[in-house]
Amino acid sequence: MFSSIIKQLKFLFFKSKQFNFKINLLLWVEGYIRFFFSWIPGPEGFLIRNIAYRLIFKKIDGFCYIMPGFYFTHAYNIKLGNRVGINSGANFAGRGGLEIGDDSQFGPNVVIITSGHDFDNNSRPIIEQGHTNGFVHIGKDVWIGANAVVLPNVKIADGTIVGAGAVVNKDTMPYSIVAGVPAKEIGKRCIQ
Repeated sequence: MFSSIIKQLKFLFFKSKQFNFKINLLLWVEGYIRFFFSWIPGPEGFLIRNIAYRLIFKKIDGFCYIMPGFYFTHAYNIKLGNRVGINSGANFAGRGGLEIGDDSQFGPNVVIITSGHDFDNNSRPIIEQGHTNGFVHIGKDVWIGANAVVLPNVKIADGTIVGAGAVVNKDTMPYSIVAGVPAKEIGKRCIQ
């Protein structure tokens, strides 16, 4: 068993195309910051998270309402606009790049994925084949409902509402309402 662990570590550090010392160091620091600050309750928690996350996120404009229990990886590729609201259990993976506009809101357990595993070579395990990144852009004044999933290479237009549990795998139109698996337009927001 111990030799198997050593073999896997040698692969990770010396043969894997995915290993990058600088990125792994950033992820290590990010993990500690997330561990120490993600669960602080109350108003002081909002303030402390805003200050701490500015150290590791690519950019945070203004003040964001980040609830306890928000999970993220590759924060160095995540930009948050002003007054973004992120609920508990949300999971943002920023490996491929993620940009979120002002006033956007995310329900509990929303998942945003910006990369996927390569799997074209059947002669090698998927874990050895690397990743394909896909930038995700979420516009201003977007509301993404609980348990929704946003996949890589998607642009969610300004004013879009994504229904709870939806899987968004293609771009949306401005001020549309989308729902379902895969998400399809089911209506438009009324503009006053």
